[in-house]
Amino acid sequence: NKPLFIYTLEAFVNHHLIDAVYLVAQEEEFYFITSELNKFKLADDVKLIQGGKTRQASVSNAIAALEQLNTSDDDLVLIHDGARPLVSEAIISENIKNADFFGATTTAIKSRNTLATSLDDKLIYDIPDRSKYFEIQTPQTFKFEYISRAHEYARGNNLENVSDDTQLVKAIGRPVSISEGSSLNFKITTKEDLSLFEAVLKLIGK
Repeated sequence: NKPLFIYTLEAFVNHHLIDAVYLVAQEEEFYFITSELNKFKLADDVKLIQGGKTRQASVSNAIAALEQLNTSDDDLVLIHDGARPLVSEAIISENIKNADFFGATTTAIKSRNTLATSLDDKLIYDIPDRSKYFEIQTPQTFKFEYISRAHEYARGNNLENVSDDTQLVKAIGRPVSISEGSSLNFKITTKEDLSLFEAVLKLIGK
């Protein structure tokens, strides 16, 4: 009886270094979302922003909304997947610390699996060195100036439906640091993921 996105929002609303939380969603979902925010006493802490047709468009809409609030260039923006409800206080804190120092950071964990490439989806072409590979998570955190410029660059260069904001920030020549993630900070996309999430909740007593 508690929606997935509420767990995610609570992690940020309850973090002492977060000043404001915005939920980007489709307008037809606003009524349901608002009712749940009221139910779990988050309505005063979370503002809604209308999303776009893609993840990139949704983030761009959020940046445009923040620009209307006189956001300064050095303000930090954390972009997080609503479907990663087990993001920890430590992960959020490290993102803020690293983005404040480097200007841009992304949550990631070292790949635990051997990776392979294929040219035809049938035969293995190459098995690269696993130690050099990381699995990207969120949040991804940037100084407002950098993420704003990155999305402006994307619009000017017809870069559409880019699935990761780190790619866009790197495209404008900004280095992006790594903030340590967690295997528990997984994205829920399948029924198996949901079952795992429920098991973790029972384990940690939530």
